[in-house]
Amino acid sequence: MRDLHDLLVEAADRNRPDRIPPFAALRAKARHRRRLRFASRAAAATAVAAAAAVAVVVVQPSAAPISQRPLQVGGTAAPLSSPATEAAATAAACHSTDLAVTATPAQSAAGHSGLELHFTDTSGRPCTLEGYPGVAGLDGAGTQVTQAVRTPAGFLGGLGGGAHTPPVVILSPGQEGTAVVEGTDVPSGTTACPTLVGLLVTAPNTYHSLPIALAPGDCSGLQVHPVVPGTTGSWQPSNSTTPSAAPTAISPPAAAACRSTQLRVVAVRSTAASAHAALVLRFRNISTSSCQLYGYPGVAGLDAAGTQVTQARWTPRGPAGGLRRGQRTGPVLTLAPGQSAAAVVESVSRSGHGSSCRRLAGLLVTAPNTRHSVTVPVAPRDCDGLQAHPVLAGTTGRAR
Repeated sequence: MRDLHDLLVEAADRNRPDRIPPFAALRAKARHRRRLRFASRAAAATAVAAAAAVAVVVVQPSAAPISQRPLQVGGTAAPLSSPATEAAATAAACHSTDLAVTATPAQSAAGHSGLELHFTDTSGRPCTLEGYPGVAGLDGAGTQVTQAVRTPAGFLGGLGGGAHTPPVVILSPGQEGTAVVEGTDVPSGTTACPTLVGLLVTAPNTYHSLPIALAPGDCSGLQVHPVVPGTTGSWQPSNSTTPSAAPTAISPPAAAACRSTQLRVVAVRSTAASAHAALVLRFRNISTSSCQLYGYPGVAGLDAAGTQVTQARWTPRGPAGGLRRGQRTGPVLTLAPGQSAAAVVESVSRSGHGSSCRRLAGLLVTAPNTRHSVTVPVAPRDCDGLQAHPVLAGTTGRAR
């Protein structure tokens, strides 16, 4: 047992000034204790709130999400839209990269031969096709030597019932639309028929072309018909399926259409809106008789080697010319000897959104509803694809 002397020494040692904590240290310890108390209270409050939230969810286990509840209209539950209906309403136009293009021989008869061009949606999402594909005939060197004339129907396929309006074809993933291209394989008199070894095919309203190693006979020119639903290239429209908003195709005029040999094609640069470049294509009747011109010219962009690298998309109007706003059908023009009609081809001339621009060395131009093309050595700068508008009266390519 320690004696009194030891206890007093120990107490004195504890009370030495250098062993007493300074006031600042005591205050820091007090603040630390307060923080611990506040953190403990906050954690407890969070736990209570989480338990309350769980309780709210559990209280109504049968409540359906709002998106699954039928909308009440006049006391009657409105059915929800099916996924197919919603997809059809929101489907965008098919791009070249959305489609696989294949060709199979069509059933031939009475001197006619043809191909069925199948456009299959490989994108994994719905998209729409509308109108005519671009089709050019290729010789053994791969050179474009003829253009297919766009007609609503022919001997082997197309629109039935005298219809002229191409349908809007909605393709679900894996589905296909089909167009027929046809010609004749019986020569006229002693003239030998041209030999085509393939076709250059451009899906409607797209820019990029694909060569096909098949071609029909070309003894009297090629015809191509609109893309229609299904796999045969033939379609019978009805009031319920023919879209009222689709562009109206022009019936062939009663008078003779202008032939390639009757027309001289020249191109002149045009003043366009900001960030756009444009050319005016002028078609002058150099024959001694009147002829009629209507519709869109075929326009392809050429690189420095003369190779076709892009196709102009047909649109009613653009910043540089075309039809008036709201119009979708071009006029039928009668050109007297020496008169001209004009169409505008244009493009965005400044890159944007990461796109790159392409310098074209020239254009390959085919007058509407003719088969032979001419090369013009000028072209707009191509940053976002070319557009071609219908031929209009005069020399500007703009509606008056």
